Amino acid sequence: MKTKAKHSFFRRAAIALLTMVLTATTAGAQEVTFSPELQSSYTFTSYQIKPNIQSVNIDGVVYTVWKYEDAAARLKGAYIKYGENVNVGTGTVIVHAYPSDADRLQLMCQFDIVTREVTVVVDSKEKNYGDADPAFTCYLDPSTTGDVDPDTLSNWRPQLAQYVTMTREAGELPGTYAITTVKTTPFKFAGKNVVVTAVTPGTLTVTANPADWAETATDEYTIKSAAGWDVFCDLLADADGKTFFSGKTVKLGADIGSADNPITRRAGSADHDFTGHFDGQGHTLYVRLGTADAPLDAKAAPFQNVTTVNSVAASIENLHVCGDIYASGKYAAGIIGSQYGNVTLRNCRSSVNIHSSAADDTSSGGLVGNGHDNLTIEGCLFDGSLTAEAAGAIKCAGFVGYNSGTLTVSNSLVAPASVTIGTGTSGAISATFARGWSGTPANSYYTAPPSGGWGGYPGQTGPHHQGGRRERQRSPRGSGHDLRRQPHHRLQGKHREQFLHRRTPI
Repeated sequence: MKTKAKHSFFRRAAIALLTMVLTATTAGAQEVTFSPELQSSYTFTSYQIKPNIQSVNIDGVVYTVWKYEDAAARLKGAYIKYGENVNVGTGTVIVHAYPSDADRLQLMCQFDIVTREVTVVVDSKEKNYGDADPAFTCYLDPSTTGDVDPDTLSNWRPQLAQYVTMTREAGELPGTYAITTVKTTPFKFAGKNVVVTAVTPGTLTVTANPADWAETATDEYTIKSAAGWDVFCDLLADADGKTFFSGKTVKLGADIGSADNPITRRAGSADHDFTGHFDGQGHTLYVRLGTADAPLDAKAAPFQNVTTVNSVAASIENLHVCGDIYASGKYAAGIIGSQYGNVTLRNCRSSVNIHSSAADDTSSGGLVGNGHDNLTIEGCLFDGSLTAEAAGAIKCAGFVGYNSGTLTVSNSLVAPASVTIGTGTSGAISATFARGWSGTPANSYYTAPPSGGWGGYPGQTGPHHQGGRRERQRSPRGSGHDLRRQPHHRLQGKHREQFLHRRTPI
């Protein structure tokens, strides 16, 4: 850039911030250029700003810039002095040029030092499911800090927390959550020299202990411990609506809980149904849902609700459930509280002892409490117990406490250890397979309960006949129960044990 200047023995000039016009007080004009050209502004850096001027052209005379004022500089050379040039504001460069040994030109040049706009990068973090969040940290993106000393940047990492407030997306379940900033203020290396104008978010990855819960394949999860069952329950409870597990598979990788230390949580709620495929892989789920002093409400079961979503059928298979369930509401069950849509129970065994304190109508079921729409039961066994503790409570069933939809039962066995119910006679009474059902089980069997009974009528309500001839069954001597209404095959003694050995799914 060219400009005009006037002479004096110590010629003084200034370059305006934007126009860089050199000015002097003596007569005569000069053209001055710099190589490389001096900029009108420089962005803050932690170093002293020293524009790299290699030569100065004054009125056609080129003065090579030397580092020091020495003999070489006096031979049509020049040297430069710099101002402090370390803070936002005005920077200066003073050029001393020597037309001859006896003459010196002094040119004072000014430029702007502007605030540096930097990007804060939030560090990504990890934590185990159930742990507290780690401390969030961040750093300045080196690509936005110019030639700021790397050591200076490193030293500033712990201090950034004074100027950058970080927060993260809500959630505690296994998954990834964004970490970003909610407030930044200008901060300084020396003066208010740096301002954050952009943020690169980090992530917090919450990982379940692989010994408890693992995503073993795309859309496939494996529960490996009681803590893993908690993860499953939490994911289901946190699901947005009823689609979290739709089209996905959850497996058991081991027996979950134990007889002495069973799981105490049921999966799902009224608004968070299980909608996927659950494969017990032959393992046992030990449960203690509720207690005698604190029974659960309606649908006390390991799976409170199982539902079809988006025409994708739900299913549970190869699962053995044992333990105790205490309920004060209807539809307590060994596996599913309520079922909706197209749901299949396949190769499952319920050895659960269900204790219901509900009055009159317990609608407890060895497998399912309340069936709707289309329910299929294949190759399943109930060999637990049903106990109605209220004097007039009489309504329960070996498989489905009450069914209001289409039910298909095949290759299955109702063989309860005991059925203890009241003596009331109002409304529909208890049933071997399902209350409210008028269908016919295929290739399915029942055994007389060793103690107790099915109440007013021990068998399936309504006239049904499983394939083969109808037999007049007689109750064990002294039991006081009439089995003539029971149309399905009854197994006793050696034949019962053979069927249990052949049909037990686990």
